[in-house]
Amino acid sequence: MPHPGISGQGRNHHHRRLGVPDALHLVQEAWIETQVAQCGYCQSGQILSAHTLLQTNPEPTDEDIDSSMVGNLCRCGTYPRIREAIHLAAQKIKNQATPWKEENS
Repeated sequence: MPHPGISGQGRNHHHRRLGVPDALHLVQEAWIETQVAQCGYCQSGQILSAHTLLQTNPEPTDEDIDSSMVGNLCRCGTYPRIREAIHLAAQKIKNQATPWKEENS
């Protein structure tokens, strides 16, 4: 009997893609600027979780970040840089959104 994930049954397949090589997402930019990646093993999961967090909580506290990211293990222990990158991404997103909001108010 095939695994439910393989046959497509019993599992919600939702694939997300953030950015493209010539136009990175703001979360990816923040990751690079804060030099989060060390070995790279956990980065895709960390970045997607950070993106999801920022969609639901655009100004997370350290505690919000820690509780949201708890399921993502980093073998290199770059958790302080991950937290810093999420705060930076939140600020970048806020700064990007501000002109649009003012123009369309």
